[in-house]
Amino acid sequence: MVKFNRMFKRSLTKLSDDSLIAFHPGYYVRRYLDTQGMKQSELAKRLNVSEKVVSNLVHGKINLTDELAEGLALVFGTSTALWINLNRIYFEKKRKIEIQFKIKKRLANKQDIVQNTQ
Repeated sequence: MVKFNRMFKRSLTKLSDDSLIAFHPGYYVRRYLDTQGMKQSELAKRLNVSEKVVSNLVHGKINLTDELAEGLALVFGTSTALWINLNRIYFEKKRKIEIQFKIKKRLANKQDIVQNTQ
């Protein structure tokens, strides 16, 4: 039987298979915080949200809202469009990865059936 953990790797901020990788916008927020030496609590204050919201975003547990995208743009000196596009690209790639995973799983199941009938 094929091991799917090799074909489909998932963390909360990164989803990948052999040919695609999708980064949750929280991945970029975390990288920025690390680079700037900023704590999540400081970002939460600047965004006027709870630390829990920032933590959940950084760990990919919540989706990026338009309001958060606007706040991140103000705090980081970027555009709102950047964050909206990062979010859109994440969901597009995530969907493609999940489709590829389902196809690979079906093919592996068929191979198992063929091997078991021989």
